[in-house]
Amino acid sequence: MGSLDGDADEHSGNSTNSTREVTVSQPFFLSEGCVKNTDYEKHDPGHRQERGEYSPGDSQPAARLSWHEAINYCQWLNEKSKINGLNDKNGSYRLASEAEYERAARGGLDQKRYPWGDTVPASEKNFYSATAAAGVEEGKANGYGIRQSTANVFSWIFDWYASYKDCGCSNRDPTSPTLGSVRVFLY
Repeated sequence: MGSLDGDADEHSGNSTNSTREVTVSQPFFLSEGCVKNTDYEKHDPGHRQERGEYSPGDSQPAARLSWHEAINYCQWLNEKSKINGLNDKNGSYRLASEAEYERAARGGLDQKRYPWGDTVPASEKNFYSATAAAGVEEGKANGYGIRQSTANVFSWIFDWYASYKDCGCSNRDPTSPTLGSVRVFLY
C-alpha cells in the first residue's frame, strides 16, 4: 500500500514516499466501477440537483458525496438486497478498506506505478487533467475488470486516516484505527 513515487500526503502535506507490504487474506467484492448518478439517485433523488459541472451526466459517477452519504447508500443497498432475496448472511454492501481498495485498483499488478502498468494508456483521458468526470463504463479495465479505479472522482474508503508508521495496524488484513478526525479517500 502507499505511494511508489513520493506523492504528497493530502492530510499532512508531507511527501509520503512510503509503502508497506500487506496481505489481504479474506475474499471481498468491489464493484466494477464507480456508482452512476442514476443508480445513486434511486436512493437519493435530490442528488440530481447536486451533480454540478464536473459530473452532470446520467452515466457519470455520483460525485460530491460525503462519507456519511456513501455509508447510507451502502445501507440502502443492503436493505434493498434483503427485500429482493439477494443478500446472504456473508454478503453485504460496505465501503472497502484502504488495503482492499488498493489491491483491487492495482488489478493484480504489484510494484507498478499505475493500475495499468508503468504508463497511462490514452483511454484514461482523465488521469492528468479533466474538466468533467469520465463515464463509469469508460476507460480500460484493469486485470480484475475494474474501470476508473484512479483519477476520475474521489472514492471514499471506510478507514480513518493514520500514517502507516503511526497507525499500529497489522500487515495482515489491516484495518484503520477505531477513531480519528479524517476519513480516507482515494483518487
